[in-house]
Amino acid sequence: MSVTDPQDCLAYHLSRPLSVARDMRNVPVPAVARAMKAFMAADTAPGTVPETEALWFYGMNHGMAEVRKARAPFEPLGELLPFVQAYYRELSPRAVRAFYYLMLICTREARHLHETPGLDKQVSTKFGPAAWAWTQGAVGESAVQKKLFDTPPEMALGPYVNALRHVFYNGKWSGGYGGKAWGQVTDCLCRFVHGEFTAEMMLDTVWTLAHNNGPIFNKGQLYGAYSSGLLKLLDVQASGQMHECVLHEPLGLQFAPPPLRAWSEWVGKTFGTVGPYVDWYLVEALGSKHKYASEKMAQAKKHGVPANASAIEQAAAKKAAASQAAAKAAHDKAQAEEAKAYFHILPGLKVPKLQIPRNQAA
Repeated sequence: MSVTDPQDCLAYHLSRPLSVARDMRNVPVPAVARAMKAFMAADTAPGTVPETEALWFYGMNHGMAEVRKARAPFEPLGELLPFVQAYYRELSPRAVRAFYYLMLICTREARHLHETPGLDKQVSTKFGPAAWAWTQGAVGESAVQKKLFDTPPEMALGPYVNALRHVFYNGKWSGGYGGKAWGQVTDCLCRFVHGEFTAEMMLDTVWTLAHNNGPIFNKGQLYGAYSSGLLKLLDVQASGQMHECVLHEPLGLQFAPPPLRAWSEWVGKTFGTVGPYVDWYLVEALGSKHKYASEKMAQAKKHGVPANASAIEQAAAKKAAASQAAAKAAHDKAQAEEAKAYFHILPGLKVPKLQIPRNQAA
C-alpha cells in the first residue's frame, strides 16, 4: 500500500493485506500460537456458521468483481466506496479465523500418524529436528491444542506447515485419518503461509476443502458443524449467482444475515447484474457436483424453461406441460359432467338429478 495512493480508489484498497500475498515463512510458530490462543480466548462466536461465512465471502467477492470492472485503479470510487470499505471490514477478520482454523485442524490431525520407517530422518533433515520432535507425544485433540498453545515448537512457520504436509503425503495412516486428503487441505495452508495465496484466495478455497469424510468444518472449534447446504452453496457460487441465492433462495434466506442481504440488493441496483431467481439449469450446465431436478422443476413451473436448457430438457419440459394441460382438461371435463348429473347437498353428499322426458311433462 502506497502512502501516496488516495483512499478513494481501487489502487489503495487492492494493496491492503486481504488482497496482497504476504510471505510468512519466517514468522516464528510461538508468535502464531500466542495469537491463536488470544483469538480463541476472546472469540464470542466459536460456533460461527460455515454457510454464512461462505455467503459473506462469495457475495461480497462477486460484488467486488463488479466494482473492479466499473473503476480503473486510480479512478475515484465515489458512491462505490462504502461497499469497498465494507468488503475489507467484513472479510479481513474472516480470513484470520480461516487461517487459524487450518493451522489448528492440520496440527491436530497429524497426531494420527502411524510409525513410518525413515520418516523421522526425512522430516528432521528437510524441516529441522524440532518439527519431528514436536509431532511425538500428545495423543488427544485437547492435548495437542494445549501443547501448541503452551509449548509450541521453536521454529519458523514455513518449515512447520511444510512438515505437516510432508507427513500427510508420506506417512502411514489408518483409513479415515490423515493421508492425501489432509495433504491437500494442508496445501492451502502452505500456499497462504508461503505467499502463493492471498487471504482472498485462501478464503475462496477453504470452503471447498474436504478431508476423508467430507468438508473440513466438523471439528468443533472456531466454526459450527456444516450442513448439506454448504455443498449446494458451492454449486451456486460456481455459476456466479450468489446474490440471487442470497435474495431469492430458501438456502440464502436461511443463512444470509440482513446486512449481507442489503449489500446484495445494493449490488443489484447499482450494477443491474442480479437476476430475480437462481437459474438451476445454469448451475448444472456449468458443472455442478450435484443434480437439482426438483429445483429445475419448480423453476420451469414458475419462470419457464430457460434458453440455456438442453434440447432434451426443453423437450421434457414441453411434454410435462402438455401432460399437465391434458390432465387439467380431463379434470375440468369430469367436473362439468358431475355438475350436470348431480346436486351436491353437503360435502361428500350428492344426489342424482332427475331427467324428465319432455313428452311426459304436464
